[in-house]
Amino acid sequence: MPSNYTIDDISPLIKYSGSWSAGSKTDSLSSQYSNNGTFTVSSTKGDSATFIFTGTRVWVFGAKRDNHGGYSVKLDGKSTDLNGFSSSPVFNQPLFASDTLPQQQHTVTITNTANDTRKSFLDIDFITWMTDSPLPANNFDDNSNLFAYSPADAWKTDLGKSYSNFLNNSGHLTDAKDASVTITFAGESLVLYGAVGPSQGAYSVKLDGSDAGNFNAHNPTYFSQQALFQTDSLGSGNHTLVLTNQPSGSQNNLAIDFALMASIPAASSSPTVSGSSTSAASPSSATPTDPRAQGYANLRHGLYIAAGIGSVCLLFTFAAVIYRFTYRRSLRRQAHGGTTDVAAFTEGGSVGKAISLQTVRDPHSDRRPLLLGSNLR
Repeated sequence: MPSNYTIDDISPLIKYSGSWSAGSKTDSLSSQYSNNGTFTVSSTKGDSATFIFTGTRVWVFGAKRDNHGGYSVKLDGKSTDLNGFSSSPVFNQPLFASDTLPQQQHTVTITNTANDTRKSFLDIDFITWMTDSPLPANNFDDNSNLFAYSPADAWKTDLGKSYSNFLNNSGHLTDAKDASVTITFAGESLVLYGAVGPSQGAYSVKLDGSDAGNFNAHNPTYFSQQALFQTDSLGSGNHTLVLTNQPSGSQNNLAIDFALMASIPAASSSPTVSGSSTSAASPSSATPTDPRAQGYANLRHGLYIAAGIGSVCLLFTFAAVIYRFTYRRSLRRQAHGGTTDVAAFTEGGSVGKAISLQTVRDPHSDRRPLLLGSNLR
């Protein structure tokens, strides 16, 4: 069954080239954009944004406004010219929607091609893509033994007030060059989350020993629980992901929060699962006992259990007799002083609706922070 992912414009997975900038809150219509009004905007011809994904379809969303103009979209080398002008502003618009693609890696690039200075703007709000791989369902916090931090003394877990809204209020942070985190996982897919912000910087990624790209978590505004890396269609078996910090000036931090992965590696022992506790069975060190002695003990235990069950049954029988006697007396009293009118217990004298005892499931409970399944098809 196809699955959909969505990332916001602030995600490091989108690589901006040129003079893009964060959309301003002074824009009177900024609240019309998603994720509390975040959008990334260009007003310079030649600015581009590139996104690499594995899947079968992709949508790039943004606004169309009266100061927006021409842009082009290149998907796997094939270019399409489009226009973002609209006399009346409209938001959450698909600036580009692909046809169905083969399930493999694709590259989409959107470029500002506007020639009219009065209509020079292009903005990106979010990107959604479809994949045939299942969404990862296992949540592991940064302190799981599936995460290995190197060198250990280059990472700290006391994040301070600057890093808020981390899952379970825990995270790992480094500002050291070449400090790395290695994550071992299994199955087809993984999403790693962390923070973006003013002090966050560049990092490189290796997947199963091969380069998987360079990314940058720098953003003028701090946001937690952002996708630092995503991958799927890897096939079964164990995989290894390595993120390495590549600081530059004041943009020197790499903050790790948690990961969603398809399954636990087969060789892993009792990883820490977010929101739950795990325990592993261990071999017993007790001396083996004589099987005949064990048989006598089992017989003795069986007699104790049978006696207990008989006592409980006798107690319930006695309670039932008392209840029947009391209930019959209650009915006799109700016939004299109570009501037997069914309408007195129902609204308007009609039979009321049955009350369901089935738990009502919150439809929003499975939403993942800024990288989630959606309903596009």
